[in-house]
Amino acid sequence: SSTCNFVVYADAVRLRQAVLNYLSNAIKYNRTGGNVWISCQAVSNDRVRINVKDTGFGLTEEQIAQLFQPFERIGAETREIEGTGIGLTITKELIELMGGSVGVDSDPGKGSTFWLELDSVPPDESPVSDGDNSGGAI
Repeated sequence: SSTCNFVVYADAVRLRQAVLNYLSNAIKYNRTGGNVWISCQAVSNDRVRINVKDTGFGLTEEQIAQLFQPFERIGAETREIEGTGIGLTITKELIELMGGSVGVDSDPGKGSTFWLELDSVPPDESPVSDGDNSGGAI
C-alpha cells in the first residue's frame, strides 16, 4: 500500500463531502462483488488528482455528458438506487469553488474513474495543521 503525501488548498469539510459522494456513488452503482479504489497523484507540479475507481457498469459518452447536471440519475430507471440526483452537481460546485475541476473517465461494461483536481501546496510552503482546516491547506 502506498501513501498519498500531498497537501492541497481546500476546505477540509467540503473536500471530504466531495470524496465521500464519489465513494458512495461508486458503491451504489457498482456491480455485485465489484471493487472500489481511491488513489491520488500529482498531475503537474502544482495540481493533485484524487481518483475514485469502480468496477461498475461504466458510462457511455452520452451519459457522461449528462452526469454533472442537476437531478440526472443515470441508470436509476433500471436499478433500485435511492438518491435525488444532485450529489455530483454539488460535488462539482464545491470543487470549482475551491479552484478545482472534476471529471470522469469511463469504459462501458468495465467501470468508471471519477476524479477531482485541486491546486497543491509547494512542499516548502506546506503548513502544519492546527486542526482547523476550513478554507485553508489540508
